[in-house]
Amino acid sequence: MGQHTFIDGNGVTKGAYGLATCLSNVLRALEVDLVRGWNLDNDYTWGKLGHFSIAHLACQMVKNQKLKSLLLANLEVITFGYDDLNIKDIDSGLKRMKQEFGFVPLADVPDLVWKSKIAGIKRGKESPNHFADMDKKDSDGKTLLDYCKGKYDNMKFLTPEEWLGYYTDPAVMDKSKGILPFRIWQFFDAMKEYAELGDATGFVTAAGILSHYVGDACQPLHISYMFDGEPLPNGTKKGEHVHSIFETTMINKFIGDILPLARTRSKETGFKTILPITKGKEAAGATVEMMKKTFKLVPPRKLVDVVYKFRDQQGMGDAATAEKMWEKVGAEAMAEIFVYGAYYLASIWEGAWKAGKGSTHVTELDLVNTDDVVALYESQDFIPSVNIKEIKQYLKE
Repeated sequence: MGQHTFIDGNGVTKGAYGLATCLSNVLRALEVDLVRGWNLDNDYTWGKLGHFSIAHLACQMVKNQKLKSLLLANLEVITFGYDDLNIKDIDSGLKRMKQEFGFVPLADVPDLVWKSKIAGIKRGKESPNHFADMDKKDSDGKTLLDYCKGKYDNMKFLTPEEWLGYYTDPAVMDKSKGILPFRIWQFFDAMKEYAELGDATGFVTAAGILSHYVGDACQPLHISYMFDGEPLPNGTKKGEHVHSIFETTMINKFIGDILPLARTRSKETGFKTILPITKGKEAAGATVEMMKKTFKLVPPRKLVDVVYKFRDQQGMGDAATAEKMWEKVGAEAMAEIFVYGAYYLASIWEGAWKAGKGSTHVTELDLVNTDDVVALYESQDFIPSVNIKEIKQYLKE
């Protein structure tokens, strides 16, 4: 605050003034993230329904019987039962579990706990672990989708150093530097180690939380530079608010159409055999492979164009825009996204279990102690959240 003074023939006039700026400008200048409380509204996160639904489906798709027994025994430690996969029951369930047991189902721990404001528990470097902008063209006109060639078990351009080079290209200049596939690689290695140790609690905790990141990887707006609209040269965005309209407003409204179809599709022949993932790098490759399928099923630009046409130009509200989006996307594509997310998640779970010989080493396949689970995920040492310059030390070849 300050004051200015004008002096003229009529006397002295004084007036106060204040200087202000947008919080977003401050955060961008300091290169830090705004950390929100666990119970606040959506902040560019795959809606709760998406995370819990994909985790639920994946538990049913696992083929190894011992692993499946362990996961189903802990289904409600990881996610919710099928009949509770609606926003009303999820919100009430989360509130009850948090108040009565101090516990959050594992599939949403990264959003509700690690990105919270809880001192000693929040993780300042958590955000880049949730996304990767795969579709922005660099100086050679290529994207990460172009560079990451090959199948999941032999994919090229899959090192943090290569991705950092892409992110710092003059045409990309991505300050956020998302590391989502590498986060999944890190979790695969941790699950393998827990299986080797015969640690059911550690494995379930890691597996449940991993479901969140795999869920992020099959959300088209978590893997695109158009995550909340297409950035324009003048600093505005075309189709702003697309993120919440797609993953929260639309999915919450139409989950009754998506889930039954996804559940049916998950039992079809194409998903009878689990991908034979044997190591963390293959899990990262499988993640990118899944991302490419997601782009084909629901292109981010299609979502942005819907919001631009109906919200920006015609002035429709979010709910009406979500209905128009549903007309463009539809149940088939959304069910495919949910099923592929669950399928790749089940494959990564089973790959880590087999790599660590979990069927031999893990002898207790019952419900784990949730106090022990909470103690793990509240520890900063549990599968640390880091950035692209630090992640390599946690990845095993």
